Amino acid sequence: MPNIIPNLWFDSEAAEAAEYYTGIFPNSQIKEVTHYTEAGPGRPGSVLTVEFLLDGQPYVAINGGPHDKFNDAISLQINCRDQEEVDYFWEQLTANGGTEVQCGWLKDKYGVSWQVVPEGLNDLVSDPDPERATRATKAMFEMKKIDLVAIRAAVGDEKPHGMAAAMKNVVRKLSGKDTEPDTDTRVVNAAAAPAKKSPAKKKAVAKKAPAKKKAVAKKAPAKKAPAKKKAAAKKAPAKKKAAAKKAPARKTTAKKTAARRR
Repeated sequence: MPNIIPNLWFDSEAAEAAEYYTGIFPNSQIKEVTHYTEAGPGRPGSVLTVEFLLDGQPYVAINGGPHDKFNDAISLQINCRDQEEVDYFWEQLTANGGTEVQCGWLKDKYGVSWQVVPEGLNDLVSDPDPERATRATKAMFEMKKIDLVAIRAAVGDEKPHGMAAAMKNVVRKLSGKDTEPDTDTRVVNAAAAPAKKSPAKKKAVAKKAPAKKKAVAKKAPAKKAPAKKKAAAKKAPAKKKAAAKKAPARKTTAKKTAARRR
């Protein structure tokens, strides 16, 4: 499919406008500038066209004179990731003479129409529930710059999403007021949480424990068996009897010697 390149008609501000736009959008640059020749119709040497990129998308600005003006019949839509991006582009494009219109529409200082749209707006205004969709659309019609939080509040869905939800969850944890995390941050929290031991691991640990106890039991000094105690008990009386027999024998011999001397 061939590239579709929007061409913007200016009176004589093509170069100025290209510089202005590339200073607002990231990954943007001016690619090529052409000039009028003696063939006209513009002044020879003046800027005819400016080719430039806005975040990778090619555009051409043309200095065609004051004959045609921009109007709302065509606009350039900016899909924003969050409210912060909405605020940034809205402020940049309405500065220095731009005007706020309605429902996320604005005109920059050159008269070019833009729509600054946050992600999630279309889901709210096209909700399957007709009542919710109506409340969201009515809230949007009352706005100039889109405020997604206010539209969610009008619908009755005040739960934050995306980065806002993640930040709110962190604040709850740090403040010690942790509750059930928002649905779209549970996956992140689950991934960050330490893994629980599986039943198989628990069984393996349980099997290892008795084995350790057996090893300790083997290392412990063996207690004397009852047989050894009985043997020791038998030896003790025998020693006493032997001692008793020897003692009387000594006394008898002494008496006999004394009797003979007499």
